[in-house]
Amino acid sequence: MQNRFLFIFILIIAFSQIFFQQEGNASILYKEYSICFIDGQRYLCASHVVQEGEYLHKILRQRGNVLNGKLTGLSKINSHIKSFNHLKPGETILVPVKKISENEFKNQNSGKILIPFITKKTFEKLIFENSVQYNIKKGDTVSKIITRNLHTKTGSKEYHLGLKIFKYLNPEIHDLNIIVRGHEINIPNPRMVNKEWYSSLFNPEITKKIEPEQKLPLKKILPPVLKSPISVRDKDLPAFAANTMNAELESRGKLFIPFNKELKVINLKETPLIKSAFFPEIFFFKTEKSRLKNEKLLKNIYKNSFFFNLPETQKSEPNLNFKKINIQGIQIEIPFEIKLYPTEISSKSPQIFIKKNYYNAPHRFLSFLTKYGLILPSPHKINSASAYTSIKEQNQKAFIRNFLDIIKCRYNESTEISFPYKGVQVKAHTNIASSRDNKDLIIDFHDFYGDTADSLKRLHFEIVQINSRDSEIEIIKKISGELGYETIDFPCFPEDLDNKKDCGIQIKIPGKLIKKTFSKKKEYIFFPELDSSKFPEPILYYLNWLDVETVFI
Repeated sequence: MQNRFLFIFILIIAFSQIFFQQEGNASILYKEYSICFIDGQRYLCASHVVQEGEYLHKILRQRGNVLNGKLTGLSKINSHIKSFNHLKPGETILVPVKKISENEFKNQNSGKILIPFITKKTFEKLIFENSVQYNIKKGDTVSKIITRNLHTKTGSKEYHLGLKIFKYLNPEIHDLNIIVRGHEINIPNPRMVNKEWYSSLFNPEITKKIEPEQKLPLKKILPPVLKSPISVRDKDLPAFAANTMNAELESRGKLFIPFNKELKVINLKETPLIKSAFFPEIFFFKTEKSRLKNEKLLKNIYKNSFFFNLPETQKSEPNLNFKKINIQGIQIEIPFEIKLYPTEISSKSPQIFIKKNYYNAPHRFLSFLTKYGLILPSPHKINSASAYTSIKEQNQKAFIRNFLDIIKCRYNESTEISFPYKGVQVKAHTNIASSRDNKDLIIDFHDFYGDTADSLKRLHFEIVQINSRDSEIEIIKKISGELGYETIDFPCFPEDLDNKKDCGIQIKIPGKLIKKTFSKKKEYIFFPELDSSKFPEPILYYLNWLDVETVFI
């Protein structure tokens, strides 16, 4: 049996090698389980680290509840747990995930087993899919963040792996002893430790792959030919770029570089320098002469830095282009007239985009784009808010009440109405929503039986009937349509190109927009089945700046 298992394992490895050669981005990992006896039956059990807010029945439900509520044998395989009623975050328990049949693992009655599997996802995608964004707070250190997030102790093997993953997720942090309050970073999702493949990451051969992506060989390129007019003067561009990146600009004084036992002097007025938390140093050359004189000299000291040629203003008509990126399903389209590359580029090179009228947008949004290598110079640091509303996990009546409150509609429940029905004047109690333009709508939860609802409609009562199976989005479509609101799937912002706040950047978001068809008052976007904690916060700053209210449902 052991030889048979070895043969199957070799086949898997061989297949994986072929697969790697063909796909180039597949990975082989192992799911780790323990075989345990519970009430005379063998079970595959997975190790589970208790998270904040978790309790036993919730954990068992998430894992399939294979014991069907029978917990008598659970304490035997978790003798280290004092009380299942008071589980603490960070405690590890064994959870049954599958009953083992008689034909499976015949020669093994207990102990740990590794089951190899192949995933088409690259390590980069696998790690980033299991990370979350985090804003650094006062008193935070990298070690505190890792120990708190992964429920581990400094110096443990879990801590060292977490540190490696942290470096992989945040390659822009060169010194782990220096992190800045307010900066947004990526950290391992606490629930990553409960993935069956997590233990595979401790394998030395696999941890070698959790390294920053190797840079492509540097390639010389010519400075871009600039044919578009820009309103940015040469001396303004570095300042506006630094402003966007929340970085430090050094454009005065002199920089002394050691060379051949002497100090060479570089005038920062001619070669301004930006020191950013997102990239290595960025230098700008105002003239070709200064580039030829200083670039090679600077590269001896600033080996990983980026060097840009500043553009020259032209008078020809602009030829508008667009840069498109996709962030967690959100499509962002950036118009530009000029795109600047470093004098030498690699896969990690930033790009500077220039638009005639600059990019006016919330500072948190523009600095967020620098994480993706996009620098959009802006002369202003515009403040905004990241506020949003959540009306999740409510019954239909509560949901409708909150929905109408958000879109500023009056709502009177159990209102008495009187109407003729088959020759008789009938009184009834119902729910009435009223919009600001005094349009009334009856919201009926099937209290009107038979043809009563049809009779009300014939008497020119506007009525919406809510079914118990209607989803939140279906409810929104029904009510908003009758109240004169337009609903738009996957809306684009800003929609009005003449909007005084239009910075040119358009964002297409997977949600549903609610707006009045006859006015330009505040708009509302509803996100169904999205976790507000995982939604990019800088996008919320942008939407709030555009007077769009964000609602998670």
